[in-house]
Amino acid sequence: MAVSEQILAVLSPHRPSRLKFLTDSALNDSNKSFTAPLTKLWKVHWVRAQLIATATVGGREIRIKLMDASPTPVVTWEAITISPQTASTTENYYGALGVAGQGTETPGGRHYMPFPSELWVPGGWAIQILDNAGIDFTADDLTIQMMVQEFDA
Repeated sequence: MAVSEQILAVLSPHRPSRLKFLTDSALNDSNKSFTAPLTKLWKVHWVRAQLIATATVGGREIRIKLMDASPTPVVTWEAITISPQTASTTENYYGALGVAGQGTETPGGRHYMPFPSELWVPGGWAIQILDNAGIDFTADDLTIQMMVQEFDA
């Protein structure tokens, strides 16, 4: 079944679903992925990431990508922070609906990244959250929390 057909089937009335809270708190890793099971379809509500950067010099660039099953980034959507995170800092990243434009940042290390109006992850596809610059990817600590609504495909 094509991705668009899966989404249309899910939107039919009375389609059962459940909310799932996904986490990855493994340390020494700044590249995380969450893959929807092959028999499921996810609607992503929000993502929260925290990056604790080591003293290694360089600007960390947190991105949220939608990856297909190959895994190739789906070029139609990628959330990118406005400015890089520097060494020896702890910053928080929030991806959700309702964040305007290219996103915003606030003092205190909070980055808000926009989602498209509907962010669907078909079975076998993944959401990847990573430091795209890969400054200290085996020592920086990236922890993730994510809320998805899961449907049978």
